[in-house]
Amino acid sequence: MPVEEALAEVKTALEGTDDDAVKAAVEKLNTTSAALGQAMYAAAQAAQQASEAPSEAGQPSDNADSNGSSQSADDDVVDAEIVDDDQNASEANK
Repeated sequence: MPVEEALAEVKTALEGTDDDAVKAAVEKLNTTSAALGQAMYAAAQAAQQASEAPSEAGQPSDNADSNGSSQSADDDVVDAEIVDDDQNASEANK
């Protein structure tokens, strides 16, 4: 993997005393890690688009709601507010 090779070059350069070699190795590591990040982002977008694509019949997939967003059937989301009774009691006594 190019990122691992670039990291190894940085480690090797750090063992020496040549500042320019360290700077060059770090620059190469930055470039290769940026390319890796871009590839990961593109793959994630492609996977998301594939999961949101309509089914073969042209209808939204079974796990898509009317807005087209996907939700699994086991989402247990609860909208709640946390109330600290001790804090409310001390504020009421002031």
